[in-house]
Amino acid sequence: MLTVIQSNETPQQASKYALKNSVVKKLQNLLPEQWEITGGLSCSTKMPGFSISTPASACIAGSKLAEVKGSVCNGCYAKRGNYPYQTVQNALRQRMYSLNNPLWIPSMVALITKGCELINESYFRWFDSGDLQGIWNLQNIVEVCKLTPRIKHWLPTREYKMVNDYQKEFGNFPDNLIVRASAHMIDGEAPKDFEHTSTVSRLYSAKDKQGILCEAYTRENSCGNCRSCWDKDVKDITYHKH
Repeated sequence: MLTVIQSNETPQQASKYALKNSVVKKLQNLLPEQWEITGGLSCSTKMPGFSISTPASACIAGSKLAEVKGSVCNGCYAKRGNYPYQTVQNALRQRMYSLNNPLWIPSMVALITKGCELINESYFRWFDSGDLQGIWNLQNIVEVCKLTPRIKHWLPTREYKMVNDYQKEFGNFPDNLIVRASAHMIDGEAPKDFEHTSTVSRLYSAKDKQGILCEAYTRENSCGNCRSCWDKDVKDITYHKH
């Protein structure tokens, strides 16, 4: 099932979303088994390509942070808007339950490859809602990335230990995958000892020495032509609190 995540989009966003929505229907017809196995892809008006989402309530670190005042997860955007709708929640849960399916990797490879081809995009985001469920989940994502070398993947996460454990055991991530360790607290410092990070700020003023400020909020919450989240030369990105 399609997860619809919309905002007050510009005509350009609406056009892009309409294209992705039509492609979703094509994917369901072209690759019905793969769609059923994985729970399908998410479609957002903000981002250039597709993404995948799971329930915010299933976040391991995020569920604890949700109870902490001043944390990024307290008042999480993925618990507002269209996310609480039952049809959306059903799709999110289906995707989470599918993560352990032995056919998940080849099915995701097929859907991402065909989906990106049909919308002429080469960018994919992991978890516009939700987060890693274990190091095994990260291993599977890495395999998908290796099998889709022409697509750039971005994975934001607060599961620092899983990232560290993976790298200790398996080494660096593929060149086409950027993993950004996301800060826990609003207006807090970027996580230490990670090559790529992200922060969230209400102040949103001073540019970080090693990073940039996300300007999606100036474009009706749209990436526009910006692809900095997927750019390994961008060490840190600060997002506006929304």
